[in-house]
Amino acid sequence: MTLEAHGLVERDPSTNRYKVGLALIRMSAAAGYDGLVRRTRPVLERVSEQTGESAALAIAGLHGVTYVGEVAPRSVLAVSWLAREVPLHATSTGKAFLAWLPQEEAIGMLEQPLPGFTDTTVTDTELLLAELTKTRARGYAECAGEFEATLYGVSAPVLNATDARPLAVFSIWGPVNRVPVTRFAELGPIAVEAATEIRAVVSG
Repeated sequence: MTLEAHGLVERDPSTNRYKVGLALIRMSAAAGYDGLVRRTRPVLERVSEQTGESAALAIAGLHGVTYVGEVAPRSVLAVSWLAREVPLHATSTGKAFLAWLPQEEAIGMLEQPLPGFTDTTVTDTELLLAELTKTRARGYAECAGEFEATLYGVSAPVLNATDARPLAVFSIWGPVNRVPVTRFAELGPIAVEAATEIRAVVSG
């Protein structure tokens, strides 16, 4: 019960069986994800070069997602998000994670009321859930300046082969002048393909 209270394990209410919790996953990110980052870095580098934008890999924490790998284009001065945790409802990375969780679990991970960060942040839970449904159908999440007003991006989940839960999230993002909404349809499938490739790396 103590481990569960601190998020180190999670109990499945239907079976009473325990699994590794998100807090432990986040600690692992800080201490033991070096191997994953090294193995996936070629994908990050290729996508960054292909798109001209930043490519990043993130894992989930208790209240957000934390970036553990990142490659920015050399010719562009970009803000680094490495090791930074960002909210789930206001980033494409967070929404890509939430969209592939059972709805009750996704709601349980959200801070209530949903905080607003910019004029485009979705702060209504029902509207967010509707967006998550569209996200799952589309295959990738979008963010139009919802956490940082000038940063736009897309993200796709790296899914577990056994239960299709998100293990990590692959993102492509940049400033609005280079990643406008009109580029989402181009960048989204690239993120999905990269996430699928990383899934193969993780599974292998």
